[in-house]
Amino acid sequence: MSTHDRPNVYDRPIFGGKTPLPKGAGRKPALPAPPRRISLNVKLFLFLVVVLAAMAAVAVYALRPGEEVYTLDTYQYATVGVRDFRSVVQSSGRFVPSEVVVLTAPGDAEVVSVNYSEGDDVEAGALLAVLDSEGLRSELALARLQLEIALIELDQAKLQQEQEVAKAREDVASAREALERAEAQIPVMEELYRLGGISRAELDEAENAARTARSNLARAEERLAAAQRHAELAVKKAEQGVASARTRASELEQLVAKLEVAAPVSARVLESLVSPGEQVKQGTVLFRLADVRSQYVETSVTPEQARDLRAGAPALIRTGRGQYPARVEQVAPAAQTAQSGAQVPVRLSVDPEVSALFLPYAPVTVEIELGELKDRPYLERGPFFSSGNASFVYVLSPDHTQAERRDVRFGAIDGPYVEIVSGLEPGDQVIYSSYLAFRAYRTIRVIPEGGRPVE
Repeated sequence: MSTHDRPNVYDRPIFGGKTPLPKGAGRKPALPAPPRRISLNVKLFLFLVVVLAAMAAVAVYALRPGEEVYTLDTYQYATVGVRDFRSVVQSSGRFVPSEVVVLTAPGDAEVVSVNYSEGDDVEAGALLAVLDSEGLRSELALARLQLEIALIELDQAKLQQEQEVAKAREDVASAREALERAEAQIPVMEELYRLGGISRAELDEAENAARTARSNLARAEERLAAAQRHAELAVKKAEQGVASARTRASELEQLVAKLEVAAPVSARVLESLVSPGEQVKQGTVLFRLADVRSQYVETSVTPEQARDLRAGAPALIRTGRGQYPARVEQVAPAAQTAQSGAQVPVRLSVDPEVSALFLPYAPVTVEIELGELKDRPYLERGPFFSSGNASFVYVLSPDHTQAERRDVRFGAIDGPYVEIVSGLEPGDQVIYSSYLAFRAYRTIRVIPEGGRPVE
């Protein structure tokens, strides 16, 4: 069958669906879609982009300035040595008074005068202020009157009870005499009865009279004992009334005496809280005093440092005016939680002369010695330490023609010396001068002739 005889069949779908084949026609296998070709315009655009990028890179490389090198022509250098270090703990602290004396108003009163102000040093017994209280003085007058009444009542109780006891004693004496007479009659009556001079009834009457007298004596003795006990209790009650009245009067006398406010100890006035003419209530705080010669220093260390710290360890108190000796007096047995982490409170003692130099609660820097570190690399502390932020140094090459920045870790500081923990070895030479001008450079050029060792 020739090609002209084949039926003209178009079996490709126009809208993406399948076109049914004529009856009797077999299905042909699907042909792969031809690959999409990039147009000539796109190819030209991509080529242009690549060429421009290459030209820009060449221009940047060609125009880039050469790497700048810093040259140091004048400097000092120091050599890492070996020495022993004191192991110290540095922290902040403050002076704390051993005792703060608080003086309050003894009652509702008016301030008549104030003789001292805050910051004044006063001797024991110094008159700080004078108060006046009509109420206290009236109470004292009444208490004294009540004491006088109680004393009179005591005298009356003693006199009355003495009279009652004396009468009871007289009754006992009379009853005893009556018994003695009655008992003396019985032998006579018995003899008369034996001789027939009296009847049996008369003898029985004499014996009954003796028994009655004996009973009367016993009752009189009981009344005497009761009178004595009653007198004892009555007098004791009156004495207690006197004691109570005397105590009340004494208390009020002390309160009235406190209207003249005196310093109980030699101290410094921390606060003077009243002024003349002011009305104050009982218990109002008038003054706060502290003996500045008996202050201690309050500070803290970490739990790790506290393990090596013992009472008696030497310490230094540092201020802008100088440094002063101190000693560890007490290390707390337990740590406390603080914003900076767990801290162990430490108490330092100082001499009274040193304590008197500081205001209460004045802040100070504390340095506590823990022990000694043997044979540690060190450098003398200098401008490099601060200008390098204590984190790096510039190490000189053996021929002093260049210096390279090296990270270091410093440790203990003992006076002008700083311990090298890592980063340097004994014999290394570092630039001692300030690093502010070249600290941004990893390596610098050095003029050997411009260096001189630190003396």
